[in-house]
Amino acid sequence: MTPSKGGNMAVREADACQRRRAEIQAMLSRNPFLSDKALASHFGVSPQTVRLDRMALGIPDQRERTKKLAEMVYGRVKSLPPGEIIGELLDVELGKSAISVMEATPDMAFERSGIIRSHYIFAQADSLAFSVIDAGNVVTGIANLKFKRPVRIGEKLVAKAQVVRTKGNKSVVLVETRSRGDLVFRAKFLMFALDDAGRGSGPQTGRLSPPSAASRADEVLPANPGFGTDPVLQGDCSPEPGSRTIGGSSERQGSSLPAGVTQAEGVDQRNAEREGDHAGGRSENS
Repeated sequence: MTPSKGGNMAVREADACQRRRAEIQAMLSRNPFLSDKALASHFGVSPQTVRLDRMALGIPDQRERTKKLAEMVYGRVKSLPPGEIIGELLDVELGKSAISVMEATPDMAFERSGIIRSHYIFAQADSLAFSVIDAGNVVTGIANLKFKRPVRIGEKLVAKAQVVRTKGNKSVVLVETRSRGDLVFRAKFLMFALDDAGRGSGPQTGRLSPPSAASRADEVLPANPGFGTDPVLQGDCSPEPGSRTIGGSSERQGSSLPAGVTQAEGVDQRNAEREGDHAGGRSENS
């Protein structure tokens, strides 16, 4: 007996279903944030079909997947509690890289222009630089910033951090923020890892100990644009044309720089933000 035409069609449909489910499982393994609607569009089926496929595979919905992933990712961070991280942390590999996303909302914007205030964009990048450091107590020493274009309400800001170099308790972190494929913000941070007493690493042993003398301030945070001869700083934190350099600490809860390190001569974060506000939005993200 030969299979009927209807039987052949049922076999083909079953094979197609199995292939689709295998691909759905692979796609969600690579990108857990894909929605049922996006998957349905990719396969040319209805969202209800994708939902049934997920249930058959035992895969939770997008909200539950995102929640579980966030709990796992946030649990890796040592330097900040989840409530102090600006934006939604998507991934972090301590000492190497991190990614976060933040939606630009109306409360972040200037009322007149709808342009997002610069300190929100900076805060996302700064907290991402904190998150990627493999230490429990971290401060920002230097931040060299450049706003590439204005950001407006409704845009999604994807920030990616990369640890460029580490020497002792000092790390140079590059953060680039993009929206709709455009680079909107770029910053280089010099981050310090401290012990519970707020002390940095000693110059010889690498163990946590206070600096030997206040004169080491010029070595760690020099005032000249080239940032001295320290190889961890050369070529990594040198200011770019049109960028803002912030000297000092932006550690949460108001802590200061490591013992023996004075605040660099440039504008501090508060003054830099105030300058942008007084410009009526023109220099906020220029």
